[in-house]
Amino acid sequence: MSIPKSATPKILRAAMSLKQGTEILHELRSTTSRTALKSAVDEGLPSVAKISGMLLEKFGAQARAMPVRQFCGMAVKAIMEEEGYEVAATGVRIPNDPVFSTGAVYRKVEGADETGTPDILERFVNALDRDELERVVRLATKALEHAE
Repeated sequence: MSIPKSATPKILRAAMSLKQGTEILHELRSTTSRTALKSAVDEGLPSVAKISGMLLEKFGAQARAMPVRQFCGMAVKAIMEEEGYEVAATGVRIPNDPVFSTGAVYRKVEGADETGTPDILERFVNALDRDELERVVRLATKALEHAE
């Protein structure tokens, strides 16, 4: 089972450290799972609540293991970001869920286009490291002072 190249190195390492991790990642990144994850946004639910049944069906009791649940949360966050969503709230309780007790709720990123892709300025800023971001803040503050 191959892992998509677009997955972050951290997620790839985590997938390889889990029994059936690459298979779980493959399922999470499927079109069906992505659709389910995004549908949770409209319902105001943590996205992981929409994949519990699939995880139990395909991976059995292993889906309830703490490392698997943590991995799923990390992978779902990356997938939702790829789809143009951001975390709105974390630690939201999920009553009566067979796998997850809490999860993150997502919202559409402001400025994302109709495909969910953030605009070029946002993509540029997201690519910067901390030192570069601090420099951008200083430059922007200076530019704003001169714009008044």
